[in-house]
Amino acid sequence: MSSLPLDQAVAVLEAGGFAVSLSWLDANGTHPGRVAAQFPGAGATGESIVRLVVGGPEPGTVLPDVLGESRSRAEYWLNTLGVAVEIVEAWDPDAVSDDGRPRAVWGQLPAPGAPITDVVTLWVNP
Repeated sequence: MSSLPLDQAVAVLEAGGFAVSLSWLDANGTHPGRVAAQFPGAGATGESIVRLVVGGPEPGTVLPDVLGESRSRAEYWLNTLGVAVEIVEAWDPDAVSDDGRPRAVWGQLPAPGAPITDVVTLWVNP
């Protein structure tokens, strides 16, 4: 199962009659959303549960990257995680012109990948 995307690995194991247990490993060298290891290893017999170690942080434990998303989509994603959103309307100072991507998120604090907090501030083009 190593290196397979998580959804494919789970489908293969469940089709083979195995129950699946997951743990997450957010470390250098792991690929987010892909299987980094499995226990017991391939070919082991007598086991009905397979534990997969998956690269990346466990979903729902860190803030998603909403940069470039519309204001409404970014607010929806964050609200589904129980995070309140504060909006600052201002043009992106790095934008080439003020006519690009109205209502797009160009700033996020805390940054994507940070632990989930109660409130996230988003900077959005007017």
